[in-house]
Amino acid sequence: LVHLRNAASVLDRDEGRDTQEELEHEFAAPNFTPEHDCFVAVSPTKQIIGYSSMKLDATTGRGFGQGAVHPYFRRQGIGTRLLHIADARLLERADEVSPDKLLSALRMTLDTHESNLALFAAEGYTLARSVHTLRVDLDSATMPPLLPDGFALRAFEPERDARAVYEADRESFRDHWGYVEWPFDLWRHYTLERAEFDPALWVIAYAGSEVAGMCIGFPAAADQPHSGYIDVLAVRRQWRRQGLGTALLQTAFHRFKGRSYHTIGLDVDADADEGSALALYERAGMRVYRRLLIYEKRLR
Repeated sequence: LVHLRNAASVLDRDEGRDTQEELEHEFAAPNFTPEHDCFVAVSPTKQIIGYSSMKLDATTGRGFGQGAVHPYFRRQGIGTRLLHIADARLLERADEVSPDKLLSALRMTLDTHESNLALFAAEGYTLARSVHTLRVDLDSATMPPLLPDGFALRAFEPERDARAVYEADRESFRDHWGYVEWPFDLWRHYTLERAEFDPALWVIAYAGSEVAGMCIGFPAAADQPHSGYIDVLAVRRQWRRQGLGTALLQTAFHRFKGRSYHTIGLDVDADADEGSALALYERAGMRVYRRLLIYEKRLR
């Protein structure tokens, strides 16, 4: 499966390559049972040539689908069949979702992936959201910026700080499109339990004893040792519009640079906040270099 996903990524010009360790961690997520939620297509020689998976968030009624077909086996209906199977699996789990909520499947693709765009359109998916991926090159060392008055940084210690950071993360994004209320164990799986977790790349700002904002970073991918990725940049509502977000972002750049990273990327909702988040990143020197599209289909 790792070989399949990497082969598809090369052809589709998607960045980052999977390792077996990363895939095992993905499949060990508390909200995913690969024996029931992941499906593979195999060739007559037992080679895995395609796969699809579906994760359900029962609180929102949204399923999140992934899939790929090996480049040598495309345009034979394999991707369509796998999509049907994954969507059918989501319908099988419909009783886990409150009857008053919609049940829908979401899928994401690069805007240049013409076969995915055609498949989603043919299967009744409609465009729900677009995401910009931005990047900045860390050309030279910089001094860490000063925080606005009233804020202070504190080194992140998981046992002491994880719960407070988790709560601040939830509060900061609760009003955003597509927000999912992850329980703490799921949040911990996707953050602290990642093999590449480095607490030095977690920039946490405090106002007194409260978490005011955060910039959480990780290595981008195993095959890109000098590229980093900012997973979260958030400031809690009562401390916004004071320059804290910009200071956190620039502090993260400084820390990445100190660890020999050359390039930093992040994703931002292109349709949110009338472009205010995008403007913040562009002022920090980041530039859009690709676009991702999120498609959705109502199943119930």
